[in-house]
Amino acid sequence: MKPIVFVGHRSNLHDILLVCKDTGRQVVGLLDKYFYGNTSEVCGVPVIGADGMLEDRAFVEDHDFFLTSWWDGKENLDNPEHSGDNLRKTRIKLLEDNDIKCTNLMHPDCKQLDDTELGHGIIAMPFSGISHFCKVGNYSVIDWYTYIGHRCTIGNNVIVGARSTLAGGIVVEDNVRIGLSVTITEGHDRSITIHKNAKLWAGAVVFDSVPEDSSYTHNHRLLRRLT
Repeated sequence: MKPIVFVGHRSNLHDILLVCKDTGRQVVGLLDKYFYGNTSEVCGVPVIGADGMLEDRAFVEDHDFFLTSWWDGKENLDNPEHSGDNLRKTRIKLLEDNDIKCTNLMHPDCKQLDDTELGHGIIAMPFSGISHFCKVGNYSVIDWYTYIGHRCTIGNNVIVGARSTLAGGIVVEDNVRIGLSVTITEGHDRSITIHKNAKLWAGAVVFDSVPEDSSYTHNHRLLRRLT
């Protein structure tokens, strides 16, 4: 296997490094145009260059890559480009424009069935579970102790936060963020879709589909259709 280069800064890389260690993957550096030249290392990972190195075909051929540029939950009003969500999407586009498919990092303690359909650039943390006939899209995160029920479809660039549970048949569209300990349970007579760009914050209990671009905090614990 080729050595891995991380793409984009995250303040805490330790959980990703744990998955790399436990899967026998060597990490040799990190690319980040905002850190290269003024920061030597992040969590012990040397900063070896800027984002533009992804356009160097010789460098790309010698390495695998994993996107570590992360959602930060904040908006940078002075420069929206620097907000975590936007930086991550910009780097995904850069990877795709250069025909780079990031490696998957699936921890050995993630229980997944053979019929799971995986994209690329996915990380599954320890003690997570993915049931049968599931699909997980590119650049998505299955966090610690999370369970994905049978026949769920997870889109691209989705985070399913630690200790969250998705019942069978749930559809989660692109760019959705699901916080800690969220429960999404199946409807009695209809399918449930979490539409793109929705955000479900910690502790939400979801019984029905969630509209596009919706944001629910812990004060909206129960989301259900009343008619």
